[in-house]
Amino acid sequence: MSLVRHVMQRCGAMRDVGLARVQRGQRAISCASVVLALAGGCSLALNTDRQQCDSPTDCAQILGGEATAYTCEQHLCQAVVECRSNPDCVNKGSRAICGEGGLCVECVTDPDCGSPTAHCVASVCEDPTWGCLDKPDSRAPATLPAATLTAKALDALESKPLVGLTARACNDSIVDAPCTQPYAGTTTNYDTSTGELTVTGLKVGLPIRLKLEPDASLGMFPLQYYTNRSARDIETISDLKLVPKEVLSGFAMSLMPIPGDLTKANLSVEIHDCQGVPAAGVKLSMLNAPADLITAYISDIGAPRFDLTETTVKGTAGLLNVPPMAQTTLVVTISPTKSMTFQFVPLGATSSIVDLYPGIFGK
Repeated sequence: MSLVRHVMQRCGAMRDVGLARVQRGQRAISCASVVLALAGGCSLALNTDRQQCDSPTDCAQILGGEATAYTCEQHLCQAVVECRSNPDCVNKGSRAICGEGGLCVECVTDPDCGSPTAHCVASVCEDPTWGCLDKPDSRAPATLPAATLTAKALDALESKPLVGLTARACNDSIVDAPCTQPYAGTTTNYDTSTGELTVTGLKVGLPIRLKLEPDASLGMFPLQYYTNRSARDIETISDLKLVPKEVLSGFAMSLMPIPGDLTKANLSVEIHDCQGVPAAGVKLSMLNAPADLITAYISDIGAPRFDLTETTVKGTAGLLNVPPMAQTTLVVTISPTKSMTFQFVPLGATSSIVDLYPGIFGK
């Protein structure tokens, strides 16, 4: 109930407490005067004979705003003054902006949030693009006891199905890098007419890792697929393209700034933001990178570029000459204060597709 409405009701109640001799016109003038006085900021003087509040919530209902902006002292509302300048808020160890009314807030304008993807909404920074870093997976809980994955596995050169392709779901690469002990209870099916790959029986809550091996006669690199996002219900991933050895060999000799070693691992890393879409403007690197590491970013039109320094709208980067059979830490740098990492063990003479998602894996 607003303070003005409370006063009007109190004035109206005069009729019920023995003031019948007061003329109607006089009462109207008296009440109007009280309301005008309140509007001019004189409520304290006019209301010392009554209780305003029992809690800060009462003050918020009377005066507006949040309950945290008030204290209720001796049943009278008092405004809270947390700060007079930004250093006052810094000394409190949390929100560093001294906002309107002497309250410490996270932000007043978007630049206060310190990130180009964050916005100041009601004095709080909201970041729909990267705000989920360090937070648990926000997807709905699994409804099925096991997960199923579907994808198309195709020849990268001709985009057609592969004859003689085998696939299996693997344990984490740090536990079983060569995938000699695939997950028990999983089954894979590959339709050679459509290229549709289906993997059933995946363990809910564990990241997905697959190993695809083409028939030796096809002259293609094996392919490994990794993601740090845990499996649940029905998972669909982008096309898995297997690369002919002769294509990558020619590419390595003619276009790379440093010769590519095809006995080592090469990675294609697609980076997703909190909305699950490819993220532009981020940098991919590797801890303890070798001197001959090659980094490329996929351009807007889908071509590798060695002169770019961050992802485009494709959200994809490539690393070549990655040492095989060694624990590797990929680092995705989002801003000077935000990054996420992913650890795995790549195999030599293979191509790896890595899908990275923020959330519980970020830091």
